[in-house]
Amino acid sequence: MRFGYIGIKQTLGVIAAMMLLAGAASADASSILYQGLLRDSSGTAVSDGAYAMEFSIWDAATGGTMLWTESNGAVAVSEGAYLVLLGGSTPFGALFADQDALWLQVAADIGAGLEVFGPRVPLNSAPYAKKVEHADHAATATTATHATTADSATNATHATSADSATNATNATTADNTAQLGGELPSAFATATHTHDASHINAGTLSTDRYSAYTDLGAESKIGAGAAQVAAGDHRHTGLPYFIGSAGGELTGLKSIATAAASGITNDGYYLKAPVAGRYYVHFQQLFATGAAFYLELRHNGGNTLHGFLPGGANDMKDIVVSRIVNMNAGDTISFYINGNAGSTWGAPHSTITMWLIG
Repeated sequence: MRFGYIGIKQTLGVIAAMMLLAGAASADASSILYQGLLRDSSGTAVSDGAYAMEFSIWDAATGGTMLWTESNGAVAVSEGAYLVLLGGSTPFGALFADQDALWLQVAADIGAGLEVFGPRVPLNSAPYAKKVEHADHAATATTATHATTADSATNATHATSADSATNATNATTADNTAQLGGELPSAFATATHTHDASHINAGTLSTDRYSAYTDLGAESKIGAGAAQVAAGDHRHTGLPYFIGSAGGELTGLKSIATAAASGITNDGYYLKAPVAGRYYVHFQQLFATGAAFYLELRHNGGNTLHGFLPGGANDMKDIVVSRIVNMNAGDTISFYINGNAGSTWGAPHSTITMWLIG
C-alpha cells in the first residue's frame, strides 16, 4: 500500500455540499461527487490521461469490513486532479443511514496494476444521517455546529452562513449575528476591501499570495499569453525559415529555388513572410563581372539594400547582401540585378537564407 500521495482537496463540509448536489435529500444518497489528486511514489502528479480506479467504503480506518465498492475503468486525470461520480453504477442504498462513521479507500492503476493509495479518507457523520451536527441546512436549529447554512440558529459554531445567529463563532457569512468570535461585526473588514500598500511595512509576503503574471495581465502590461512567457535561458522551436539558392540570371529579377523551408513560401521569385516579425535575410553568389552592377535586396519590391561589383575582365568575386528586415505577414523579399553581370555561377555557388528572429 502506498501512503501520502492522494491529495484530498475537500473538507467534510465540501464533501457534504457535493453530495447534496448529486443525491436526493434523504438518508438514501443516490450519488456523490468526489474530487482528489493522484500522485506517484515521488509525490509528482501523474501524466494526463484516463486511469482505471476503484473506490470502496469501509467501516474502519484500517482493516474492517468493506461495505460498498465501485470500479471505473477510465477516470480522466488532468495535472493530477480528477473528479468522479460515485454511486452511479453501484447504488449506496441505506449505507449512510445505517453507519455513523465511514472511510473511503481509493485504488488506481498508474502502470503497475491497481494499487491502494492511502490512508483512507474519513467521511465521519454521513451527509444524510439523522444527526444535524454536520447538516447542510439547519434553518431553525438551536445548535448547528457544522451547518453549511444556519438561518436562525442560536449558536452556529462553524456555519458557512448564519444569517440571524446570536453567536456564529466561525461562520463564513453571518449577516445579522450579534457577535463573531466574541467581537462585534464592526471589528472586521468586509469581504471585498483594499489595503494601502504603504502600511505593509513588515513581515514576508508568501509567494502563494500573489502572481506576477496575473498582476501584469490585470494591468494590461502583458496579454492573454502571459502563461507562455519564456524563462531567461530558453530555446525557440518551430520558427519559420527558408534555405535555398539563386538562379543564373545576369540581369533583372533573380529566380529562387527551395532546398528546405518551414512557413516561408516561395513562388520562384519572391519569398513571403507567414507572420509579422523581424527576419534575417542573407544572399551570397559568385559572379565574374564584365561591367559594374548592383545586386539589390528588395522588400515588397522596393530596394532596401544592395551590393556592388565594379567592372573588370575575369573579376570573379562573391557578392553578399544581408539585412534584418521588419516585415508584416504577407510581405515579400526578392533579389534584383541592376546592370548587366558578365557571368554568374548558379545554384552550386549561391546561398539564400531567411529566418524569423523575433
